[in-house]
Amino acid sequence: MLKQDGARVRLRTGVSRFLVEHACERALQLGGAVLELQVRVELVVNQAAFTRLGFGKTAETAHSGFERPTPLTLQRRV
Repeated sequence: MLKQDGARVRLRTGVSRFLVEHACERALQLGGAVLELQVRVELVVNQAAFTRLGFGKTAETAHSGFERPTPLTLQRRV
């Protein structure tokens, strides 16, 4: 975050995209075909970011003691 004239401005540097692409390249080198991650249901901004990076929802699960889904599982083919 950068403060400019009292307002917060988010810097968009592409770090997330770089890291995901690097993970894809490494997975291919190791013979992998899919990247998988989990994101908390409440973190809708993160879900949207991963969707823009090519991930799709493959499962909803609930932690022990919860009746509703808590994390979502997302996957992306490499």
